[in-house]
Amino acid sequence: CKSSDIKDSGNNRGLAPDQVSIETEANAFASELLMPSSAFKSLIDDFETPNLLNLTNLSDTFDVSFEATVHRYKALSEKPLAFIFSHNHIVRYWVKTQQMPYTLKVRKDQALPLRSASRNDGKAVSDFETIAAHVWFEPHSELALPRNIVEQTIHQSAGYKVTLLYVENLFGLEYDQTVDF
Repeated sequence: CKSSDIKDSGNNRGLAPDQVSIETEANAFASELLMPSSAFKSLIDDFETPNLLNLTNLSDTFDVSFEATVHRYKALSEKPLAFIFSHNHIVRYWVKTQQMPYTLKVRKDQALPLRSASRNDGKAVSDFETIAAHVWFEPHSELALPRNIVEQTIHQSAGYKVTLLYVENLFGLEYDQTVDF
């Protein structure tokens, strides 16, 4: 199982539809075997705020890759989150939880946003940064963008990074509200 096998890319990588389905089922089985949903969910339910350091600890606890842990967390979390996987400030891909109503502006092979702290170099997990939501998110047809979101980045080896985006509160973002840019 490679990282490209577990990402939510919507890309079949040249495989026939039945092969994609078999591969998806195999990945789901492996995820459940290595990170049982009941055990994983009980641990993440204790997290007050999503935090990449907590995901690093989960990765160690279940003895799986950080990337696989992020995907499992994405699948089981009930918070509005997005994760951006990048290399040398270029987006590899992104995933988001079902509770995240916004679409990210960035696409595969594009640079990380200039105004994002994720562009900074570092050696570990960054502090939480507050950033204007419009830096990362496309406007939504039914929901106003929040003014700010929370961003955190883990700096891995050889220029690889994972950035967490978290909308702390979706309540009160009625359609008719506007955000000044």
